[in-house]
Amino acid sequence: MSSGAKQTSQSFSSKNVQINSYEFDTSTVISGFDPTLTYEIAAELFDAHAKSTTSMFTGKIVISRYPGGDGVTFFDEATEEGLNCRGVRYDLKADELASMRNLTGISLGLVGLGKILSKLGFCIPIQKTKEGQFDVVRYSDGSCQASCQIKQITPIAMVQWNSCWWRWIGNLSLPENLFKTISNVQISGHCNGGVYTCGSSTNTKVLQVVLLMPTPAWAANQVPAELPFIKIDGRYK
Repeated sequence: MSSGAKQTSQSFSSKNVQINSYEFDTSTVISGFDPTLTYEIAAELFDAHAKSTTSMFTGKIVISRYPGGDGVTFFDEATEEGLNCRGVRYDLKADELASMRNLTGISLGLVGLGKILSKLGFCIPIQKTKEGQFDVVRYSDGSCQASCQIKQITPIAMVQWNSCWWRWIGNLSLPENLFKTISNVQISGHCNGGVYTCGSSTNTKVLQVVLLMPTPAWAANQVPAELPFIKIDGRYK
């Protein structure tokens, strides 16, 4: 019976077993373990005709360092250089990094993944959060989107636009410190025979929501019975 470490290949113990049948019990004490390492314990049973091996680990591998220090692998044994996890390499080789520097125009310092993806024409979500009543998604190219079924809004005014239409106006507070600029706003909803629209999108903190309707059904300081869904696109800070 022998045992070997994951990080090194060596035998700690061997034991000969004299048996007259295929049923037997045996045990041995193995010393020399380092408590900071994970080991694979292998038991080998053989006779003149065949050999059988079974193994087990002393613990689950969380992080493994490649000999020499040029690589780290998560959740498996490090068998090659680089930063690796579950079969995927997450760093770049020297020639790959040089190509990315040439692509992004970044000659010194770290080359951001978002910059690389943007130059390659990819835009992927990198963070999803709940900020107040908004669902916010940040993308790799620096853009973002905030959306919600409006539930909280501040009434501002009820004014007669012309002889046929009234305008109810409310201020919608946007997620704090999210938008650097706003490029597009989509709003959809109906109430009291009217339709929702929105004002200027230049203010990145508050957006004005307007309900155009034929007749006023509530006071200026009241919130409409049905509020719209809104989606706002822009770039985050």
